[in-house]
Amino acid sequence: QAKLTSTLHLLIPRLRLLQKKSTASSVVQRRELAQLLENQRDASARIRVENVIATDIAVEVMEMVELYCELLLARAGVLDGLAFGENAAGDEAYYLDAALDEAATAILYAWSRFPTEVRELTLLRSLLADRYGKDFMNLASENKLSGVKVPERLVKGLRVRPPSTELVESYLKEIARAYKVPWGETEAESQVEGDVPDVDVGDFTGDGGEGGDGGGGDLDDQVRVGEVVRRASETAELTRATPPRGFNPHSSPVSVAPPGPRSDNPNPRVKVPDDKDGNSSSAAARRDKSGIPDVDELSRRFAALKR
Repeated sequence: QAKLTSTLHLLIPRLRLLQKKSTASSVVQRRELAQLLENQRDASARIRVENVIATDIAVEVMEMVELYCELLLARAGVLDGLAFGENAAGDEAYYLDAALDEAATAILYAWSRFPTEVRELTLLRSLLADRYGKDFMNLASENKLSGVKVPERLVKGLRVRPPSTELVESYLKEIARAYKVPWGETEAESQVEGDVPDVDVGDFTGDGGEGGDGGGGDLDDQVRVGEVVRRASETAELTRATPPRGFNPHSSPVSVAPPGPRSDNPNPRVKVPDDKDGNSSSAAARRDKSGIPDVDELSRRFAALKR
């Protein structure tokens, strides 16, 4: 089990690294194909795009094999227990578990057809042969097992044959669209957009069906009028804005709590320094209530006494 897990730990990162390298190479090739299409070298682009298609298919195959390797790594203990335990003998001994059998079959089938030679994959093949047997390995490599079949998607990815014409054309169109190169349908679309007839702006200025007089000036006037109307509507919306609840424009935003009543001041009041009229009127009222006369009243009384 230790050798199996260590091999899988080395194989999975190796497959991921191969995927990254292949993807980076595909990006470079796509950029070169876009330059060929831009230079009207369609024949060369149709030949070289097959390398891009093969690279994308190889990356997809590597992803599927990587998933199967992760499954074997997660169930390495189960695989060894079934292979070297109670199911080690019998005519149907090599059928251990449905998921594990499919993973082993796919890896054994992909080994001889794998797009890149990987040393860890060869070592994993021999380890699987030790657990499933030589017969299982030979039948799986040809996809002739009666109980387990290689997924059709993996079989198609590992099949060696040139891509179809439709696939080549679709790749070239997508590359041209991605790099904004006028080619094929993209070129036809750009021509259609360029052939749109010019429309007289005067038809929309309200001067009649003949196009109107001074269409350019009327259009500028309409733009200015539209701007004024837009600003007026925004001002009206701000004017109609609803104030917050409980807002009283006539009340002061600052409220002062009056002092509490005391024995020397049973009716306290808050004095506002800015209220001059109120202070003068209250002072006159206090003088009237206290009965103390002013200077003129005293002079008048003294003059009356002298008489």
